[in-house]
Amino acid sequence: MSHPSEDEIGRFLASRLDPPDEQKVARHILAGCGVCSRRLVEAAPGWLLDRAGEGRRRSPGRDSLHERAVSAALRQEARWRTEERKLARSLELLRESPGGYDGLTVRQIQGLQGRPMIEALLKRSWELRFQDPGAMRWLAYNAVQAAESLRLDEPGPSLFDLRTQAWASLANAYKVSAEISEAEGALARAREMRARGSGDLRILARLAEIEASLRSSQARFIEARELLDRVYRIYLRLGERQLAGRTLLARGVAMEEAGRYHQGIPLFRKGIALLDPDLDPRLVMIGQQGLINLMARSGSYREAGELLLKSGLRQAFADAPIALGKLRWLEGNILQGVGKAASAERVLLQVRNELLDLGRRSDAALVGLDLIPILLQQGRFRQIREVARESYDTLRHFGILQEAARALSYLRG
Repeated sequence: MSHPSEDEIGRFLASRLDPPDEQKVARHILAGCGVCSRRLVEAAPGWLLDRAGEGRRRSPGRDSLHERAVSAALRQEARWRTEERKLARSLELLRESPGGYDGLTVRQIQGLQGRPMIEALLKRSWELRFQDPGAMRWLAYNAVQAAESLRLDEPGPSLFDLRTQAWASLANAYKVSAEISEAEGALARAREMRARGSGDLRILARLAEIEASLRSSQARFIEARELLDRVYRIYLRLGERQLAGRTLLARGVAMEEAGRYHQGIPLFRKGIALLDPDLDPRLVMIGQQGLINLMARSGSYREAGELLLKSGLRQAFADAPIALGKLRWLEGNILQGVGKAASAERVLLQVRNELLDLGRRSDAALVGLDLIPILLQQGRFRQIREVARESYDTLRHFGILQEAARALSYLRG
């Protein structure tokens, strides 16, 4: 069942819904939806909250439909307050223990099991996406294991929604680590869970986002663009400006991967304008980096360099080695574009080695492809063949076939 809108909840409380729609909203609340219970409690007038509270001490048969729904929402709200305290404590412990809950004591785990621990694992996994993809994947895996072990009679939002989110998080973590076949498997499992869940549109949109990212990495750009267009429409319909902005950034990335740089620039500009820096400052920085990257790739090297100098991105990514490496990769390409080949070569060689040390073999291979034209200008054909061979083998291994073909062309030349 889909969630009632804010307007439907308001009209339910004001007794302005048709009886069938009124029954539908009440059944949804009585079924235990925590999200809508909280919205109902926030919108309910004080007198109705008081009557519902009194009704919890009377026989349920004497209460009106509205009172029963509000009473159920109050009970759910009380459970949520407890869950939120546990979630806050879970996050606090996980941030102190990078190894996930393997680093916690038995007593700590016993006090934090269940939904709060799973939600904390998922949140912490997402936080580490730019800093430590290995930890991101490991935490998402733990979230999946914990979600699968929950009993079917657990209270609160749909258990299958929670399992969907856990599997989706693992799929995204696999994709970030360039483990494409594993990401496909986790995404398929997430779809199975979603088919048994509540039908929440946000979950549908998130799955489509992850699938679009996978399709883009496989050079299936038309599929990726169609998926992201659908996601963007869903988020706008739901009034989720932040998520709509994030989706536009993803569309911009898809345009970059398709080689349509000029078309990606306005998507990044519009996406950044929709973002709230207070909600996710790192995402805004990633958007700025993407915009600068597309400007450089479209040939506006000087403008891209000036924007990069003003952006403060180096300081923002100081604690995120992968993001910082990609930023310096961009700097190398800008240096090459403005004719500073020696500086560009030095930066790209250093970045390539750093990414290899971080286990980012596919990214290092792509840096190698950007390094080859500089080597070609200097006639260093032996080194070109070495870099091209390493890049080809790596990109072919990861299924990045379009870029692997580029590397192969240097070997045949």
